[in-house]
Order: sequence, then structure tokens, then C-alpha cells
Amino acid sequence: MKNTESQTIFNEIKNTLLSFGLYHKVRSISTDGAKALISKKNGVVGKLAKDIPGLINIHCIAHRLNLGVSDGWKADTRLKTLNTMIYNLCRLFKKAPSKFRILQDYELEYLGYTEKLVSPLDIRWMSKYKAVCRILKLYPFIMLALTKLSKNKDEAATSLLLQLKDFKNIAYLKILEDLTDIINPLNNIFQSKNVSINRLHVSFTIAKTLLSDLAYKDEIYGDSFGNFIETISQKEFKFFGVKLIHKNDDLSFVKKRSHDLAKMMLFNLKSRFSDLEVLKEFEVLSYANLNQLNSINSNFFNYGNKEIENL
Repeated sequence: MKNTESQTIFNEIKNTLLSFGLYHKVRSISTDGAKALISKKNGVVGKLAKDIPGLINIHCIAHRLNLGVSDGWKADTRLKTLNTMIYNLCRLFKKAPSKFRILQDYELEYLGYTEKLVSPLDIRWMSKYKAVCRILKLYPFIMLALTKLSKNKDEAATSLLLQLKDFKNIAYLKILEDLTDIINPLNNIFQSKNVSINRLHVSFTIAKTLLSDLAYKDEIYGDSFGNFIETISQKEFKFFGVKLIHKNDDLSFVKKRSHDLAKMMLFNLKSRFSDLEVLKEFEVLSYANLNQLNSINSNFFNYGNKEIENL
């Protein structure tokens, strides 16, 4: 296409489908939620709906999941800062091979193998989750590398070193690891070859229950954050031997924030998937289910009645 304006996209879709004689057989469209696509007035969906009455518009559930997670990062000031820190950390080592080799050498020395840092991108499925987990896994080697670079008067490394010594930042990383670990099973369902809406609904219900526990039950924390604050209390705010910078009220602050962030994540997911109860009813149209029906079974003639009524 010449550009990604709504009119251009609409023309390409319409002309291509018309060439196959399919345009007026279209009944639904699934998009990633971009404004040029979903706008009811000037977007692709709006233009299609004028030609095709009753067109069903679906915001891709995979994109919704990722956006639900990303929205949480944008709603909290420290999470925004943390996102920038992770991005700058990845850029520091990826843009300079000599610096990257320093990190790799420490990994090889202590682990026997190397792993790359992951950049947190909004458009890539769960990249933020992978970015957080990778930093926590490589934390001691990252700190060794940053310390060495800092001694060579690398200002970017010095700044990142201080940020990664901040108790609140590490606590947030641990909280995020727990929250995104709850969401990741949903992500795995989206990446499967055949997506079952019923399976998705069950997994989504479990995720909501787990997030609700973390959000509203006092002294209930995820495994990663819970183990972290327990270890911190015993080792005087040391993480992998690194003494963390903290204030007296920081521990009580992050405990409270762990509940707040869980509430925020729960709200975002509920908002993004408010139509899941309806979508799961479409499972009755699945060929896999229809193919298993047997007229001998007593449920054969009643199959799908309830779901169709609900729709």
C-alpha cells in the first residue's frame, strides 16, 4: 500500500474482495484496535459498515491482552520510569558490542552460557514480561558489567547502576514478574494453532481470581515478590549481594503498591475483555465441536440452543 491511511486500507480491502466476488459476503472484521481501523466515522470499520449493514467488529483478543498489560505500565509513574530504564539498559548493551561482550563474559564465567536482554515493546506479545524476567535472572551479571563500565566513566552505565540499586525498582520488577506470570497462560493460548474460546474463558476466569486475591487480600503476595521481601528482611536489603538503596518506609510502600498494581491489572483486563461472555458462545459454531456430534446422543438435537439464544 502507498500509505496506512484508512481510505487507502479500505480501498485495498474492498477492491481485492470485489475481484473475488466476496465483498458483500463479509460479515465480520477483526483488527488490532488502531484508530485508522476501528473509527466508526472515518476508519476502515466505519467505511465497511456503510456498505455492509450489520458488520461485526472484533478487536483482536491477542492485541487486547497485550494492550491490557501495557496500559498498566502507562498508568503508574514509576512503571513508566521502569520501562524507560529497561529500554535504556537493553540499548546500552545492544548498541555497543564491546559492552555486550563484558556482560557475556560474566554470564559465561558464572552460568556457562549467555542470554540476551529483551526490549519491552508494546506491540510484541508479552515482551514486557520477558524483559522483566530476563533482568531478574541476569541481575548479578548486569550489575558486575555496569560497575566495570561505571569505573570507566560511562555516564549511562553509572545512571543505570544507581537505578538498579534502588529498592523500589527491584521490588516493582518482582511484583510485575508475579502479575505477568498470571497473564502468561492466556498469552500461550493465543499463540496456539487452534484457539478455543471456552479454554480461553476458563483461563481468563482463573487469571481474574488470582489477580483478585493479590489485589484484595492483605498479606497475600505473589511467589516472587513474597520471597523477595522475606529475603530482604533477613539480609538487610541485599539482593544477590548488592546492597539496595532504600528509605525506612519503602517496604510498607511496595507492599501496598503490590495490591494497587494487581487492582490496576485486574481492571484493565476486565475492561479489555468485557465481551468475553458473548464471544464464548460462538464456540458452538466450531467445526471441531460439530464434527464430534452423534445423532445417537440424546443431546444431539438440543446442541447449541442455549448459546444461540444467548447470542
